[in-house]
Amino acid sequence: MKCKIGYLCSEKSLLVNSANTINTTNTTNTTSTATTASLVNNTWAKVPVSDIKGENLNILLFNSELQSEDVAHILEEESKYYPVWPGHHLGIKNEDDFDNFSKADKSESSENAILDLYSKWILCNNIKLLDNFFPIVENLRSLLENDRTNFFEELWQILKANLGTTYMRIVYHDLLAKDRDEKTNPNHPNNPTGPNEHDNPNENENNNNTSTSNSSSRERTSEQVKRLITMLVEGERKPITSDGKELEKHLLSIYGNKCHSNFHTPEVSLEKGEFLSLGLIRKTPVIILWRSFVYNKLQQSLVKHLFDALEYDFS
Repeated sequence: MKCKIGYLCSEKSLLVNSANTINTTNTTNTTSTATTASLVNNTWAKVPVSDIKGENLNILLFNSELQSEDVAHILEEESKYYPVWPGHHLGIKNEDDFDNFSKADKSESSENAILDLYSKWILCNNIKLLDNFFPIVENLRSLLENDRTNFFEELWQILKANLGTTYMRIVYHDLLAKDRDEKTNPNHPNNPTGPNEHDNPNENENNNNTSTSNSSSRERTSEQVKRLITMLVEGERKPITSDGKELEKHLLSIYGNKCHSNFHTPEVSLEKGEFLSLGLIRKTPVIILWRSFVYNKLQQSLVKHLFDALEYDFS
């Protein structure tokens, strides 16, 4: 698993340590389990600050002497996606320090410092979720009722921040959207390419047949609207929604009946930093595959309660 570290050395330049290979070992106590980073074979490159969104960083360090509003805006925006900290936390105060950091074999203390930055960032996000738990749940419930695509994209972003994911995909069942069905069903009256009453010269003669046909068409449309489809939300930095392919259908066939209202993580690979979690939202099986450097009980408990709140009947 890769850990890509950036260093904002000036208002225009970003140094990117692009070959942080992480050999993982297990670190476990009563409250948390984390992968321990061992960084080897490091190289770095200088890129324009304008390219920062495309770099898919895992950690951003910065020169604390940079005080401009532009820099402050960049740091605030990037902190939504990964930890952002002053470079001196890792002994980096300038470009030469970052060069030495990239070339040197990392000590255990440096490795722990990297994980500590990540853990602190996740903890801050956990506290924000707790502080705003009910407004967040209310917003999610509203989205769930009115726009399931936006709901799962919003859920993706909340999970990214609170699980500290470097990559995540959410697989779920959805109903075929009505507008999609109307556009693809040639018998639907709202389809501009479909038949209309003026296309039939024998309309009067076949009025009864037409009525029966329309009734059957409405029944078929109703069935199509209710047809289950497989959806996928995935990404590193931001969520992208698409129709599920054979892999996603296969995952639902294997894990769908194992999903229930209690969010849980039945498959954990600490060595790879890869996890598989399951849940149920309004009878919809939800499969979450994610990668993270940190895995602890607080994360799991918070997300579990979030799923529970989405199921709870407040009336």
